[in-house]
Amino acid sequence: MDIKLIQDTLGRVERLIDPGTNIRLAADGQRLARLAAMVSEAPLPRKRKITILGGYLLLDLGLTFHKELDRETGEERTRSLLGGDYLFGAYLRWLVQNAEHELLAFLVPIHKKIQIGLAAGEPLELAFDELFAGFSEYLLRCQKETTQQGGRNEA
Repeated sequence: MDIKLIQDTLGRVERLIDPGTNIRLAADGQRLARLAAMVSEAPLPRKRKITILGGYLLLDLGLTFHKELDRETGEERTRSLLGGDYLFGAYLRWLVQNAEHELLAFLVPIHKKIQIGLAAGEPLELAFDELFAGFSEYLLRCQKETTQQGGRNEA
């Protein structure tokens, strides 16, 4: 696993988050490390790797914030809802700012399906699995495209 990739991603995404939100980037380490290992192996420039991993981090955190809604009441519930929504908006801004339009278009229906499933009462772990599967599928698509182009696009 590329620990430097995770550290660089966390550093860049942290700069995206407004300090006034008091949102800490404390993602599930196992899920993030698992995807980081896949991203690290992908034949992509480092900037794209950071962008892809950052998008995953923001969506994962947004889902985590929303999962707290069932356990909280009052002001804490409102903070979790707004924090999750803020992170989902940050994910959109992150991908657009980094010109990762293809990934964004790929993820929109996956994210929508996850949100509908959660609203229908599906377990959060299923949402995390679907999110990981979506990113995995995208990375495989990138690898196939690079192979068809006849070379590696490392940076």
